Amino acid sequence: MRVRLACKLRDTTGSSIILALAFFIICAVVGAIVLTAASVNTKATITYEETQQAEYTVTSAADFLGGCLSGAGVVWKYPEGSEAPDFSDRMSYADEDGLMTELWDKYGSKIWDSYKKNSGFSIDDTFTISVDGFDTVYARISFDADLNVVARLSLASEADAVGNYDELVNVQATPHFDNAGKLIAVDWNGYTVVKAASASDPASVSSRGGATS
Repeated sequence: MRVRLACKLRDTTGSSIILALAFFIICAVVGAIVLTAASVNTKATITYEETQQAEYTVTSAADFLGGCLSGAGVVWKYPEGSEAPDFSDRMSYADEDGLMTELWDKYGSKIWDSYKKNSGFSIDDTFTISVDGFDTVYARISFDADLNVVARLSLASEADAVGNYDELVNVQATPHFDNAGKLIAVDWNGYTVVKAASASDPASVSSRGGATS
């Protein structure tokens, strides 16, 4: 009886199968963890690259638009008996890129009316900046009460949409008056680019540095 019991205690039949199964389970778990980590890292890398690309696209568009608007100037002529300049006289503008000329030619009367009321004017139209291989950037341009230009750039096409990468371009205006106090000329020189902090408050920005020209 004791001999049989001792034999049974020493019997290891089937232990190799159990060890192999345990080893297989461990390998499967480790493999799953490695694959999950690799997948997470890949997604994180893709997300980071997309973020960098989006920020670069908007920033480049902002610098381009700032360069187009900065350096422009105008010396207006007033038609006889008129309280407003002739905005359509293209010879009045010194504007290498032509954008400021186009803005005043098309929206000058509305901008002027707002200026005389000491208020700003936001252009309803949305402008686009596009380059092959990059997402289209949408620009909403406005003039404040001092004729400074503020442009909000976004990857979102909807006028009221808020984008994570929105930036503001601010172009400083320098007005010139005659002896009677009449505005006769404006120069737009220098621009800054800042990251937009709020869609509802264009003046609320968090500075990331900027470009000046």
